[in-house]
This record gives sequence, C-alpha cells and structure tokens, in this order.
Amino acid sequence: MTTDRGSFRRATLALGLCVQLSAVGCVAARPSDSPPVLVEPSAFLPSPSKAPNGSAPAVAPSPVTTPPPSASPTALPGVVAAPAGPWSRIQWLDAGAVVPLGPSNVEVYGWSGGFVAVAASGGDDGTGTMTPTVVMTSGSDDGLRWSAPQSIDASGLDGGVEIVDVLQGPQGLLLVGDAYAGTCGGPPWVSALWTSGDGHAWHRIALPKDFTTSRVETVDGGSAGFIATGLRSDGSTPGIWASQNGTAWRSLPLPRVSSGIVVVNGATSFAGGFVLAGAVLGPDGCGGATSLHPSLWWSADGARWTRDTIAGTSSADDASMSVRRISDHALVAVETTSKPPEVRAWVSADGRTWMRVDGPPTTLQYAMLSNGRSAAIVVDPESGVGAPTITALDDHLRLTEIAQGGRGPVASEDGVPWTTAIGPTGILAVSVDGRAAWLGVPAGS
Repeated sequence: MTTDRGSFRRATLALGLCVQLSAVGCVAARPSDSPPVLVEPSAFLPSPSKAPNGSAPAVAPSPVTTPPPSASPTALPGVVAAPAGPWSRIQWLDAGAVVPLGPSNVEVYGWSGGFVAVAASGGDDGTGTMTPTVVMTSGSDDGLRWSAPQSIDASGLDGGVEIVDVLQGPQGLLLVGDAYAGTCGGPPWVSALWTSGDGHAWHRIALPKDFTTSRVETVDGGSAGFIATGLRSDGSTPGIWASQNGTAWRSLPLPRVSSGIVVVNGATSFAGGFVLAGAVLGPDGCGGATSLHPSLWWSADGARWTRDTIAGTSSADDASMSVRRISDHALVAVETTSKPPEVRAWVSADGRTWMRVDGPPTTLQYAMLSNGRSAAIVVDPESGVGAPTITALDDHLRLTEIAQGGRGPVASEDGVPWTTAIGPTGILAVSVDGRAAWLGVPAGS
C-alpha cells in the first residue's frame, strides 16, 4: 500500500510548458513465516559521508536516550551501521509502535546519520474551514529508538503545508515544506524550510526574498550543497539557487546556449558538484518535435555551467529530463516520453560523462530511495495485496532483487499504508498512523 510523497517529484517538460510531477515514495514489505532475527547488540556507529574536499561533514548525529514507547512488543536489539553499496538480503525486525507520532499523516525520511519522522496537519479541512497548521517531528539514529515528539514552528502557514523531503547537505539537514497548490493550481512551491544538525531539533529559517517573490519548485541536497530550481517573479524565467547550510542562499546564473531558450526541470547535488536537468527549446519556442532538446548541465560550484553530451535522447515533443543521486558518487538521469521506450536512463560518476543503461525500470522516477550510500527501489504488488518487491541498485544501475526474511509489513486491501526510507541501519517501514514500524537490517552482497 503506497502513500504520496513529494520527495521524488521532478518537473516534466511538455512542448512549451514545464509541469512538475509529484511522485510517490512508499511501501509495504515482504512477509515471511519465519520469526524476526535479533541482531547482536552493539553500539550504533554510523559511517559519515565525505564532504567534497574529503573531510568529514559537519553533521554529527547525537545519541538518542529517549526510551521507546511501551507499545514496543519486546526489548529492542542494538543494530550496527549497514554496509555501503547494494544489499543482497534484509531481515525484518518488528519494532511495534516506536515512532511517537500519529494518528495520521506520518512520513519517514532517511539520511546517512539516521531517520526523521514527520506528521503535518491543518489547513483547509475540505469544507472550507481553516484549522491551525501543526508540524510534529521525531528523530532516530537507528530507526528503533526515537526522540520525544516536538512541534516545530509552522506559524503563518495558514493554508497548510506538505512536508516533501529531508535533505542532507555539507553542514546539516534541511526539511522542506510545500504549499498546497489546490485543484488546477499548478506545481507546488516551497513555502517553509527548517534546518537541523542532527535530525532531532529543528529551526525554521526566514525564506530569502528570492524565495518569496519567485516560485521555488524543487530542492535537493548532497555534499556539494543544497540546490533549488523554479521560476523567477516574472513567471517564465528559470531560477537557480544554492546554499551550503540551507539558511543563506545565492542566486546562480543560467546555462548559456548559442540559440534557443533554456528550461530547467530540476537539479541535484553530489560529491562532484551540481547537475541541472532540463531542455533547450528552439528559437520558435514551440512548434515541432525538433524544437525540444532534453539536456543536462554540470558545474563544480554553480558559477558556470557546461552542457553535457548525451547520446540517444528523444526528440519527442513531450520528452522530459530529470536527474537524481543513486549515491553521493553516482547519478542517474531519466528521460520520459509518452512514446516507446517511455523511459530512458543514463548513469554518471562525475556529472559530465553519461553512459546509456538498457531497459531501466519505469519505477526509477517515484520508488527509488537513497541515503547517499545505498539505494533501492521499493514497489508494491500490482494487485495491492501481498508482498512488495525490493530491488537494490548499484552506481551503474545494475539491479538485484533483495531477499527478505523475518516478519515485515504486508499490504492488503483494507490495511494501513506504509511510508519507507533508507537510513544508516537499513530500510525502515512505518505505517502512516504511527502504530507499526519495521526495520529491514541488510547484509552485503
């Protein structure tokens, strides 16, 4: 059973139009008749990601001493940091109601040092009545032991807010909230940002003027920093902004092209810098398939962009290009069209040289999870009942189905859906009412 999340949303380019898609990240997990295997207790020591200069990042997760709620079925075991790279097997641990949020709208996100749970409520209740916006958070270093819930500043967000992602940068974490676009309201836009050094305590920041006068539609993070894209105040000129800490943002120049118009769909950040995804429209703007050219641009710091050469892109008038991190050292670019093949993909280790991948899964756009070190695709059964498929992918987009043991959550027609994330100890699945949680402890290949 799946839940909608904005964490994997990417813009789609139609001819003469930029339309952003909200994607899904969700999941139930494969059941098993065998009992859960308890991992030997040991201190949890997450492996920090490396900053671009090779030094350790400023984010340093602190231990969580808050005991789990009494609803936990048994004493919880200790777990250790998962191996990097693709995993061959996970063993599910049934953690019970350890996440102290609910009874609805619970989402979980993972990063290299832990997990963050968020529950947002308020805004229009569907009848035209406005209720106060409330955003609650809780943090965990291992997915099993969680800090006491905290209410974070949501003042002024009277129309409600949708929490769409928790992003990791070189100096901390960024929690991203979008305003509700409403029916036929176009793509959502960033309406609130909060920062944290450990995933437990959050501080709301004042949005820079560019973010309030422009329409910021995508935000992503990696060891090169945070990068945001959208439209300037005129509603048509693309905007790009970058930040090292999520608080101070600088405007970046657009890529230069010899002719045509640059359209920016989104961007990502990784150890090698920044990569933009978008297209170049011919001088006529729109008027034929040949006027649209899906494109990628790379920059070490955002000051100057170099257009990448990509073999095999489509000339379809509805082609759209997006880019995402597989890990902090590998990227995947995905082109989608309405004509076969509907999905094309390329991988890169440096953001400049791209290699075509044969037969990429169509689920890359909405079901891929990553913590910067490991990535997996989690997909529910087509029937909506039973076990999902969990597939590991390496930096070259090679796919391996992950074997599963233990008692994990099971999708059913009348069951509660789950939200999932990858963190330093494995794959976490949490019911959206907060009453159940499972941690898939992985093994390497």
